[in-house]
Amino acid sequence: MRPIKRLVEQFLESEAKGGILLFSTALIAFLLSNSPWAQAYFDLRDVYLKLQVGDWVLKKSLLHFVNDFLMAFFFLLVGLELKRELLQGELKNPKQAGLAVAAALGGMVTPA
Repeated sequence: MRPIKRLVEQFLESEAKGGILLFSTALIAFLLSNSPWAQAYFDLRDVYLKLQVGDWVLKKSLLHFVNDFLMAFFFLLVGLELKRELLQGELKNPKQAGLAVAAALGGMVTPA
């Protein structure tokens, strides 16, 4: 049991945990959507969730919650991480940030 605990602690302290978690959940979603359980996976998007505080009610499907709230939260975190890297991290030096800035601009201009 101790080696498992040590592995979990190492994973939680790792900077790569976000990427590993994102990749693994995307892989699971890909496999589920292309499996015999695909219909149940897609039906999950249509499950309605309801938040109510007093008279105020918000009722949306799981798909809308993911698109409206979780994606906004995700991009907020990405923006905060980018700000930290630009102010304190490896992208503080303009020469090192050049490639990242060019890639970001290309990612915005190309779809437009």
